[in-house]
Amino acid sequence: MRSRESKVIVRPQVADFRSITRRANRLVTTVNLHVHFEKFPWLIFGQCDFQYHESLKQWLLKAYLPEGVTDPEHDSAYAFRLPLVGLQFSGLWYHQSHFDAWVDPSGADDFRVPKTGYDPLKLADTQTCTDCDEKHLIVPEGHYVPPFDPDLFKMVGGKRVEIVVGFVEEETEGSGT
Repeated sequence: MRSRESKVIVRPQVADFRSITRRANRLVTTVNLHVHFEKFPWLIFGQCDFQYHESLKQWLLKAYLPEGVTDPEHDSAYAFRLPLVGLQFSGLWYHQSHFDAWVDPSGADDFRVPKTGYDPLKLADTQTCTDCDEKHLIVPEGHYVPPFDPDLFKMVGGKRVEIVVGFVEEETEGSGT
């Protein structure tokens, strides 16, 4: 009889980026990570975008920092970017869209997912723009996207993810839901 080794499931800590992503008061996106036939919440944030890169055959799941937060060149700054392959729509349930994909194992150049607690708005070099009519924050050079985390990429590269996109549900007394 063969002995069964118990597998230690290594998974990243849940990273809640609702405080630094757009429209998190109305929209919620959750990325669940599949590891050894178990599903875990990994990323939680507000508004998301999917962008397809034909030349790479790769999708980017993106979340931006709040409206008006830019880099020094006044481009919208990212909370994170996650490269995906095999993205497919898997269903719509209770007004939540579900997608399945895999973290692109060859997407290290585009993998810019920080660990929990990342907040470039609190960096000492973040400043208020004085050149524009509307005041807005400018994140420091090098924070247009979060820095590459090779350990996190090694942990999640090639893993299956489920992405759930929907509205923030308001709990009302006696709603029965």
